[in-house]
Parts: sequence; C-alpha cells; structure tokens
Amino acid sequence: MAWRSDNPEVGIGSQEITASEPDSLVRIALIFDGHGGATATFKLVPDGGGTRVVWGFDTDLGANPVMRYMGLMFDKWVGGDFETGLANIKRIAEAG
Repeated sequence: MAWRSDNPEVGIGSQEITASEPDSLVRIALIFDGHGGATATFKLVPDGGGTRVVWGFDTDLGANPVMRYMGLMFDKWVGGDFETGLANIKRIAEAG
C-alpha cells in the first residue's frame, strides 16, 4: 500500500507485508518519504483463553543526534494510528 497527502502529518510513504506466520506474526516494511524506513511487527501471543496482540516498531536512527531526538517522537506520530488499529482488531475479533 502507498499513500500521498498534502497534509504534512500524513506525508508520502508505503508499507509492504514482508513476513507472515499464521497465528503468530505479521511483519511490515514501512517507508516514509524523506525519513527512511522502519519495520512494524504484530505478534500474536496466546493469553489465557484469548490472544494478546503486541505491536512493535523498529528503525535505525544512526548516530545523528537530530534523528535520535526525532525517534522520541515516533510514538506520538504513529502510535495513535496503531492503537486505533489494535482497538479495531479487538472489536472485530470479539464480535465473532
């Protein structure tokens, strides 16, 4: 999937599923135009009578202090979208 927006909070980018393991993992390569790439993971972990979904986000910020500072902002920038997605997964899964 790719996106392009004039809204600076959305910008330009793409994502591609790079790995999928049934009932355990989805790994996604993310490209943010002008900001490099990252990897998002969704791990499915058995939890009692259900499943816990764990979201992870990895990127290499290098030694550049500005990029490392920006890394502190990633959760603010994309975390809400992933939290909304996780809530939607929960709602759909529990609706049966």
